[in-house]
Amino acid sequence: MKKLIPYIFLLMMCAGCVHSVDSRLVQVSHLSDCGEVDSAAIVLHNIVADSLSEHNRRYYDLMSIKLRDKSYQDIKGDTAITELIRYFDDNGTHSERAEAYYYGGRVYREMGDLPQSLDYFQKALDALGDDSATPIRLKGKICSQMGQMFFDLQMYKQAIPKFQMAVDYNKMFCDSINLVYNYNGLSSIYYKTNNVDSTIMYLEKALEVAEKIKVSAKYEIEIRNSIVDFHIKLGNYNLARKEYHRLDSVKSLCNYCNEDYLKCTAINMSIINCDYNKTELLAKQLSKSTSVHSRRFAYGILKDIAKQKKQESQLYQYLEKYEQCIESINLQASREAVIHQNSIYNYAQREKEVQRLKEKQQYYMSVIYIFIILCLFICCVVSYMHFKNNKLKFELALQLRNLEILKKKQKVELNTNSITFNDSVELIKEQIINEYKNLTNNIPIDKLIVHEAILKSDVYCKIKNILSGKYECLTHEDWRKLDVNINKAYPGFKANIYTLHHKISEFEYQVCMLIKCRLTNNDIATLTYHQKSSITTTRSRLLKKMFKYNGKAADFDNFIYSL
Repeated sequence: MKKLIPYIFLLMMCAGCVHSVDSRLVQVSHLSDCGEVDSAAIVLHNIVADSLSEHNRRYYDLMSIKLRDKSYQDIKGDTAITELIRYFDDNGTHSERAEAYYYGGRVYREMGDLPQSLDYFQKALDALGDDSATPIRLKGKICSQMGQMFFDLQMYKQAIPKFQMAVDYNKMFCDSINLVYNYNGLSSIYYKTNNVDSTIMYLEKALEVAEKIKVSAKYEIEIRNSIVDFHIKLGNYNLARKEYHRLDSVKSLCNYCNEDYLKCTAINMSIINCDYNKTELLAKQLSKSTSVHSRRFAYGILKDIAKQKKQESQLYQYLEKYEQCIESINLQASREAVIHQNSIYNYAQREKEVQRLKEKQQYYMSVIYIFIILCLFICCVVSYMHFKNNKLKFELALQLRNLEILKKKQKVELNTNSITFNDSVELIKEQIINEYKNLTNNIPIDKLIVHEAILKSDVYCKIKNILSGKYECLTHEDWRKLDVNINKAYPGFKANIYTLHHKISEFEYQVCMLIKCRLTNNDIATLTYHQKSSITTTRSRLLKKMFKYNGKAADFDNFIYSL
C-alpha cells in the first residue's frame, strides 16, 4: 500500500490540473442549446460570479454572451470576447475553445468585421476537429454562419460547400429547423447564379423537411411563400396559383411574426389575378410597415394604381413617399456597399496574408526537409566510407596474415607482430610492402632456374614448338598439365598465389605459370593471344592486387620467382 501512495498523489495532482466546469453552467449551456433561453437566463442569474473559480468565471462570461446572442440582444459592443478567446485558447478544452471562437465570430459579425469573423469561425472548426466528441450541432451552426457570410459577400463558390457541410451536420444531429434554413440558403445561392433547376430542387427539399416540423408551421409557410415568389419571377403563373392555394391552407395554422414578405407575395398574386381592389388594400396595409423596402414596394404599387385611376393628388403623394423610400434605400445601400467592399478587400488581404504565411511555412518546411535529407545523405556517406575503410582494413589484415603463412612455409623471418586491426590502412599497407621486399630480396638460385621436370615435360616442348613458329595452340588440357607440372616441381605454387588474393582469374593464373617458366613478355603474349601491353598491365595489376604496391611488372616477376 505504501508503494501506491506516490502514484495516488500524482493522480490527484493531475486531476487538480484539469479544470472542471460548474454543473450549473453546464445546465445553462444545455438549456440555451435546447432553445429554453428564459430558463437558462434564470439559472445564470442565480449564480454568483464572484464565488466561482477563475475558469468557471470565464465560462460564466462566455455563457452570458451566448444567452444574449440567443435572445437576439446586441452583442457587437462586447469586447470581452477577445480576452475570453485568449484565456480558453490556453486553458480550455477543445469544446470550450471552439465555443469561444464561435461567439468571437458572432460578435465580430455583428460588428461588421466579416474577415475577422470568418477567421474565428474557421478556428472554431479546426478546434473541433473531425474526431472530436463536441456536439455536431455546433459544427453545423459554424458552417451555416460561414455560408451565410460568404453569401452576403457574394462569394458563392465559397458559400456552397459551407452550406452543404452544414446540411450534413444537421442531418447527423437531426436538426430539422436549421436544415430548412440551410436548404433555403443553397436555393438562394443558385437563384442568384441563375441555376433554376437547383433552386427548385433545394426549395422542395426545404419544404419536405419543413412539413415534418410539428413545433410550428411558420417554416413551411416561409418556404411555400418562397416557392410562390420564385414561380412568379419565372412567369409560371399557373404553378404560382397552385402553390399559393396550398399556402393559404397553411397560413391559418400559424401566427406569422413577420407578414411583410407574405403581403408582398399576396400583392403579386392579386396583380396576376387582376384583383386591383385587393391589391390596393394590401398595398395600403404594407405601406405602414417599419421596413423601408416594404414601404417602397407598397408605394410603388399605389402610385401605379393612382396613375391608372388618374388620381393626380394621390399620385403625387405616393410618388413623393416612393422617392423618399428610394433615397433612404440608396443611402443605406451606399453605406452597405462601402462596408461590403471593405469586407471583401479585408477578406482578400487576409487570405493573401494567410497564403503568404502558408507559402513561407512551406518554404521553411522544404528547407528543413532538404537539410534533413542532406544530413541523412552525409550520414550514409560517412557510414559507407567507414564500412569501406573497415572492410579494406580487414582485407589487408587478412592479406598480411596470409603473407605471414607464406613466409612461414618458406622459413623466412617475419616482423608482423606489431600490426593489429586497429592500426591505420596506410600502416598495414606499408607493412605488406615491406614483407614483399623482404620476400623478394634474397631469392634462392634454384628458384631462378626453371626446374628440370618442367623442361622435360611434353607441354613445355609444345610451348617451345609454338614459339618457334609451328601452328599449334595450348589446349585446356595442356594448361592443366602445365599447372600439375609446376605445382609438382614447386609444391604449393598455386595455393600460395590464391592465398594472397582469392580473386585471381584463369587468365591471370596462366600468366603466373608462364612467368614461372621464365618466358618473356612477348612469349606470354603469343601463348595467351593478348597484346604485349596487356600482359605488362596484367602483371602490374597482379602486384597491386596482392601487395597494394604500385610497382613495375618486373617486381611481380620477382615475387613469382620466389615461390
